[in-house]
Amino acid sequence: FKGFTRAFLNGDTDDSETLLQNAKRAVDEIALGKDVVIIDGVGYPAVGSICGTDNVSVASACGYEVDGTTETGDSSASVTVPPAVLIVGKRGVGDAIDSYNLNASYFKARGVKVMGAIFNRLPNDPNHFYSLESCKKAVSSYFENANRSLKSENKGEVVFGFIPEVEGLSSNSLEGADQFIDIFSNHVDVSRIIECATAMRQDPLTNVKSTSTISTNGNKDIDHSVHVRKKVKVSPSSTPSFKLTREQIESVAKAQGAAGG
Repeated sequence: FKGFTRAFLNGDTDDSETLLQNAKRAVDEIALGKDVVIIDGVGYPAVGSICGTDNVSVASACGYEVDGTTETGDSSASVTVPPAVLIVGKRGVGDAIDSYNLNASYFKARGVKVMGAIFNRLPNDPNHFYSLESCKKAVSSYFENANRSLKSENKGEVVFGFIPEVEGLSSNSLEGADQFIDIFSNHVDVSRIIECATAMRQDPLTNVKSTSTISTNGNKDIDHSVHVRKKVKVSPSSTPSFKLTREQIESVAKAQGAAGG
């Protein structure tokens, strides 16, 4: 929210560890009794890094514990593994793939698995240079080639769907939500997303380099951590220690002309 980053740097908010603990507790509470939890990301992967709460850090904080036994049979104490990430990309071909690779590399460099992508807001007009069918063919070809290559950084990553841009779709009504759900289910392979997330949860340590603790916008890639939960332990609540309230921080920031965080 407006003014948060400067308030954080001034020590007027909770610290990074507390913010991440709060995120984990909220996810654990939501996960109770659920088979699947989707943790929505914010903007591009590094958003929030100034406060230590970028998308990788949040994903890692909201991870699940697994046995630390490796493929060679060496065992260790349990480790926390972050949920796999699903990137929602932009329309196009070259820019869409380049942006996907840039965002995916941020996660993978920090030990967070990337399942693949959904590409969003593609024109339905078949005569449009960036039409859904045209981009679908080219982008799918890229991922197919990557999966055939033994040296590809994207091996194992999947395109789960291409969503058309819909004019006049309202985000402020149940009718608009129902319409989007229908569009989404018709253009995205939801079952395959669940299958991939489940497989990664069952084999969490493969290709994970580290386990450091850690929009939906047509112009930005966003990530959604897909967390298939089985057993959940809810962390105890901690007493908030804000020095300033959100209202106080935003009020001062707005008065000074802040446009964002």
